[in-house]
Amino acid sequence: MDSKKKKILIIALSIIGFIGIMYLGISIFVDNMLGKTNTDVIDEDEIEIVEDLTPQANEVVNFMLVGADNLDFSVGRENSYVEERSDVFKLISLDYTDKQIKITSLDRDVVVWIPDKNEFGRFNWAYSFGGGKYAMNTINYNLDLNVNKYVSFSFQGFKDVIDAIGGVDIRLTQAEADNINHDPQSGVHCVEGDNHLDGASALSYARIRSIDSDFQRMNRQNYIITSVLKKFKESSFDELFDAVNACLPYVTTNLTNQEIKKYIFDLLSFDLTNIKEQTYPLKREDDVCVNKDSMGGYILRSYSGQVISLHKFIYGTDDYEPTKRIYDLEKKTYDTYGEFYEGSGLIP
Repeated sequence: MDSKKKKILIIALSIIGFIGIMYLGISIFVDNMLGKTNTDVIDEDEIEIVEDLTPQANEVVNFMLVGADNLDFSVGRENSYVEERSDVFKLISLDYTDKQIKITSLDRDVVVWIPDKNEFGRFNWAYSFGGGKYAMNTINYNLDLNVNKYVSFSFQGFKDVIDAIGGVDIRLTQAEADNINHDPQSGVHCVEGDNHLDGASALSYARIRSIDSDFQRMNRQNYIITSVLKKFKESSFDELFDAVNACLPYVTTNLTNQEIKKYIFDLLSFDLTNIKEQTYPLKREDDVCVNKDSMGGYILRSYSGQVISLHKFIYGTDDYEPTKRIYDLEKKTYDTYGEFYEGSGLIP
């Protein structure tokens, strides 16, 4: 090999080595940051998987997202009960076929079967009873899904993230503004129309429940999420770093560091300006009634029909056929609590 070729080879190897060292350094730096999260190690065999699902149209990965006031508990507790139940309960779906993010807001008060407890309860009870494992099993059992990844956050982390990115812009109704202003924890005086909310005021907004229905409350939560994502796109690297660094200690997840980095990288190819949203159940008040039992949750007109609608939204599947378990569970729900009855309205 002549001297010119040797020089070219040395330069090429030097560049490759430099890139390798940079990548290793960045990877170590990110791993150190992610080390601040609380890891929930869940055996895959402990997650309820639905084996006989109808083939889906789109390639989708689903995550469970939970927000709660009190996350100070030991993961995987089987017999303890935390009075503060999860306040935010959502499915985040990454549609790799259409490169879209889809958010399904699960109404926390729907009456469902909690398989790990072998009893009926509400969606948000499952997380209180057994953390991420119980909640994912409950989602899978009642909705014909195979969710095995979750992220939970405390509301302190929610506030810190919004403060780290300099707040979010939200358009408020007069009733919403009044509600926020009456919250002693709110840090901003709000008016009807456009407002710039800090973390405390944004949290107050996301938790409003007395002026309308749970459906509107879930819409407000999604409004905050999309506003934060929009602000992320406009933020500097330092602001993004501060935001991520602020929230990590308040996050619990069963995702590994490698998985987190992979999904973050994948999101770079997604359309963050066109996030699709839906609720479970769909926003049709005549399809929901208040349970007459002391549990007081929501009974649905058609659990199987809601599952069909959910799969159409998440996977783009027009002809999804629920498993036999969904129909059996639907019958068991009505046998236990009585048939759906008209005209009860929604719990505000």
